[in-house]
Amino acid sequence: MESVLGGILAFFIVLFSYKGFRDREFYDRYLFDVTSILRDREYHRLFSSAFLHGSWFHLGFNLIALLSFSGAIEAYFGWWQYLVLFFGSVLFGDLLALYFHRNHDYRAVGASGGVSGLVMAFVIASPNSEISLIFLPIGIRSWIFGLAYVIITIVAIKRSNDNIGHEAHLGGAIGGVLLALAFEPSLLTERVWLIAAILVPSIIFLWLNITNPAFFLISDNWSLPKRKPKSPLKISHKKKKISKEEELDLLLKKIKKKGLGSLTQKEKDRLEELSKE
Repeated sequence: MESVLGGILAFFIVLFSYKGFRDREFYDRYLFDVTSILRDREYHRLFSSAFLHGSWFHLGFNLIALLSFSGAIEAYFGWWQYLVLFFGSVLFGDLLALYFHRNHDYRAVGASGGVSGLVMAFVIASPNSEISLIFLPIGIRSWIFGLAYVIITIVAIKRSNDNIGHEAHLGGAIGGVLLALAFEPSLLTERVWLIAAILVPSIIFLWLNITNPAFFLISDNWSLPKRKPKSPLKISHKKKKISKEEELDLLLKKIKKKGLGSLTQKEKDRLEELSKE
């Protein structure tokens, strides 16, 4: 099913992404940048970053997903609801990414948050339809796809070992479900089990992250032991006394750069102490 709005949206995404590929200054001005948003209050980046992409592959993947679901979403919910679903999910996704990376020098681009919202709205509206993936051309029940998507995204956020904005994906997915329910409240009673299966794990994950961030920094017991490098805290303490905030930031930067396995047991214990203060 074709969508005129989806085609127009895709056109501008291609246009702005192409401009970003060729003009680095333009790209830097409109991408998602934590420092620029929080310090300089450039809130337009929460939306403009959705129209930029890191590569042609990144752009193409998002466009295929966008156009695949736009027609069904627009037909089911309506044209203006479609737009609110997309841009609202972009906002949900970027706000969650902003929270997770509020202490990081983090930058990102892509319409994945909005696309995730459209996909999850489709899952809620039509759980027994089939979804096919580009690399796996086999029909999967949309409710199975939706549940798997949320679980895989949560695990990917915990692992944090790639260059993909999984936080924006999860935020966009949550936004898509909530906005779909706002537009069609009857779905809450008709799909209560599916909505609970999607939202409950997401809410538990976010609650645990807020109340005890160190919970998600426990390494996998099955991973092979690694040689532990010198603690950055020991090096820093030799130079000068640092605040608790700076100490926490050093640990988070080390995890982001070298992975969770690089922490010593002392650092893990200290991280848990700092997260509870």
